[in-house]
Amino acid sequence: MKRDRDGLKIFLIVLINIIVWCCVCRAPFLWDDEGVIVNNIFVNSLISVKFFFSKSYFDIFGELSYRPVVTLSHILDTVIFGKNPVADHCINLLIHICNCVLLFLILNKFKFINNTIKFFAAVFFSIHPVHLETLFVVGYRDDLLMGLFLLSACYSYILLRETRKKRYAVLSGIFFVLSVFSKETGIVFLPIIFFSHWLFFKNKVFKYKWFYFFILLLSCIFLLIRFVYMRSADESLRSVDFTLRYPLAFRPTIIFLSAARVCLVPFNVILDYHNKSTLKLLFIQGLIVISVLVAFYIFIKNKKSFLFALIIILFGLLPVMNIYPLENFFANRYMYLPAMGFSIILAICVTSVCPKKKNIQRVVFLLIVILMSIVTQRGARFFKSDLVFAHKLLSDSRSNYKALNYFGTGELDKGNLGLAQDYFRQALDINANYYEAVYNLALVYNEKKENEKAFETASFLVELNRGCSHGYRLLGDILYSSGLLDESEDYYKEALKVNRYDIQAGNNLGIVYEAQKKFDKAADIYVALLSIYPKFDLAWSNLGNVNIKRKDYGFAERCFLSALKIEPGNAKTWYNLGNAYYYQKKYANAEKCYSESSNIDKFFSDPLHNLAVVCISQNKKNKAIETLEKYLQLSPSDNQAVQTLKKLKKSVYNRQ
Repeated sequence: MKRDRDGLKIFLIVLINIIVWCCVCRAPFLWDDEGVIVNNIFVNSLISVKFFFSKSYFDIFGELSYRPVVTLSHILDTVIFGKNPVADHCINLLIHICNCVLLFLILNKFKFINNTIKFFAAVFFSIHPVHLETLFVVGYRDDLLMGLFLLSACYSYILLRETRKKRYAVLSGIFFVLSVFSKETGIVFLPIIFFSHWLFFKNKVFKYKWFYFFILLLSCIFLLIRFVYMRSADESLRSVDFTLRYPLAFRPTIIFLSAARVCLVPFNVILDYHNKSTLKLLFIQGLIVISVLVAFYIFIKNKKSFLFALIIILFGLLPVMNIYPLENFFANRYMYLPAMGFSIILAICVTSVCPKKKNIQRVVFLLIVILMSIVTQRGARFFKSDLVFAHKLLSDSRSNYKALNYFGTGELDKGNLGLAQDYFRQALDINANYYEAVYNLALVYNEKKENEKAFETASFLVELNRGCSHGYRLLGDILYSSGLLDESEDYYKEALKVNRYDIQAGNNLGIVYEAQKKFDKAADIYVALLSIYPKFDLAWSNLGNVNIKRKDYGFAERCFLSALKIEPGNAKTWYNLGNAYYYQKKYANAEKCYSESSNIDKFFSDPLHNLAVVCISQNKKNKAIETLEKYLQLSPSDNQAVQTLKKLKKSVYNRQ
C-alpha cells in the first residue's frame, strides 16, 4: 500500500514539473550558450573528448573551470540532436525531474521526517523560481548535473547502510566523482553524509566506516587534479572586483541571509545581484526571515528534520560563500543545492504552523504551490530572448554593463553599427575593463572601416589579457581588411603562439598565405588545423581551394566532399566542388553541384553563372538561357553574360 502511495507521489512530482516547466523546452539558446555551444565547433564531435585529459581543455572549450562531465553532455547533445535548443532544454528539464524524484526518495528513507514534509519539500524544490536561470540557460547545466550525481551518491550511500553490500559503496564513489567533475560544489558530499550519520544515526552500527576514508581519498585526488594539475592559467581574481569590496568576515553572512530570503520568500524574480542596493535589500529581508526562523525553531517539536535541512543548506552554501572570491558574488544558479534544504524548512514551517487537520494543511500547501508556480511562470517570460533577459537585468540595475553589452550584440547582429557602438561605449563607461565589450567595440570599428580606432581598441584588448588569443586574432583581422597582409600574418602567428587551438586564427592565417600566393604554406596550415579537429569543415573547404589553385583537382574534390560530409548545407562548398568537377571535365557532376549550391542560397549568383557555362559545354542551350536569365536578375551589370545570352537566344532562334 505504501509503495502505491509513493508511486503516486512520484508521478505527481513528475507531472507538476512538466506542467510548470514545459515552457523551458521552447526557450532559445541564451546568454552564455553562444560561447559554450552555438559558436564552439569543438562540441560538434566526440573526437574532442581527447582534449579532456590535458590543459588544452581550457583553450579548446573556452572554459575557466575544469568540468569535463558537463562538456561531455554538451558534446553528446550536439552529436545526437545537433545544435537544437529544444532538445538541450528538454535534457535540462529531464535532469531536474530526476533530481526532484531522487530528493523525494532520499527523504523517504528518513523515518524522523513527516510524510507530508517529504512530499511537499520535493514539490517546493521542483517548482522553485530560483531554478529559472539554471533551467533556461543550457550553459548553466553544471548545477543540474552536479545535483543529479550528488543525490545519486547520497542514495547509494543510504542503500549501503541498509543492505551493507559493497557494490553500493563503489556506486556511490563513482557518482561522487561524476558530481565533482560536473561542478566543484559536489565536494560537500562527504561532510553532508558524515554529519548526517553523526547527528541522526550515531546509535546505529555502520559496518563500512572505511567508506568515509574512501570518499576522503577521492576528494583529495579531485582537489589535486582540479586545483593543481588542471588549474586554468586564466583562473585569477581579475573579474572579482565586486566581491573584494566586501570584507571577508561579512561575505558568508551576506550570502547566507540573501540565500534565505531568495529561497524561503521567493515572491519576485531577481536576476542581477551585481550591485550593492540589491544585496543590501536582500540582506535586510534575509535578516528578518532568519530571525523569524530562529524564533520558530524554538517551538517546533521535531528538530531533527530542521537540523537535517540546515546541514544541506550550510554545506551547500559553503563553496559559494566567497571565502575564495568568485566572479559572481551571488547567483540564482548557485542556490540549486541549498534550495533543497530550504524547501524542507519551508515544508516544516507549514506543517508546524497549520492546524493538525490534514485537509487544512493540504489547502495551505496547495496555495503555496500555486503561488510559487505563478511566480515561476511570470519569471519564465524574461527568458524569451537575450534582449528580453537584458531588459530584465537593466530593470534590476541600470549599471549592469553585461546587459548593455548584450543590447549591443543584438544591434550588431542586425547590422545597426551606430546603436551597437553606443551600447558598448555605455558598458565600458561603467566597467572600462569589461573584456567582451572591448572586443565587440573593436569589431564595430572594424566593420565601420575606422581602422585606427579598431586597432587601438584591439590593442587594449591584448593589454587586458595577453594570455588570450582573441585580441591578437582581432588585430590580424583589422590589418587584413586594411590590406596589410604581412602585418596581419604576424598577429595571427602571435595568436597561435598564445593558443595553438585558436582554429579561427589558424584559418585566417591560411587565407593570408593564399592571398600572398604561398599555397604550400596555406595547405600546411589547413592540414595542421585538421589534425587538431578533423571535423572543421571550413578548413577542408579552404584546403580544397588551395589545391584548385595548385591544379590538383582530384585532391580538391576529396577535400570538398569531406567538408560536405560535415556541413552539407554550405552553398559555397557545393559551388567549389562544382569547380573541381568542371576542371576535371566531369560536367554532369559539376552541373549537379552548381544546381545544389543555387538551391541552398537563392541569392548566390556565381553558381548560376558557372551552371550556364557547364550547360553550354554540354550543348544544353535552353537550360543555359534559363540559367543566365536567373543569373542576370542577381548580377545585371555583367555585360559579358548579357552578350552570351543574346548569342544563345539568337542561336536557338536560327535553329528553329
